[in-house]
Amino acid sequence: SFWGVSTKYLQNYLNWFYMREKFKHERMTTKKMALASIHNTHAIKQYRCNNFAYEVLMATQM
Repeated sequence: SFWGVSTKYLQNYLNWFYMREKFKHERMTTKKMALASIHNTHAIKQYRCNNFAYEVLMATQM
């Protein structure tokens, strides 16, 4: 069952879920899936900016 995900890691979860759904009906090894996700440059940029955006968000909440 699904227990939820922290907003800090929400984008990571959404990226993982997107890749999982994209390749749902294909036989893919972990290595192939990792390579496919590495080639998604938008996801990489989102991942790198995620921590900074979270810190900015938390700073505005205090």
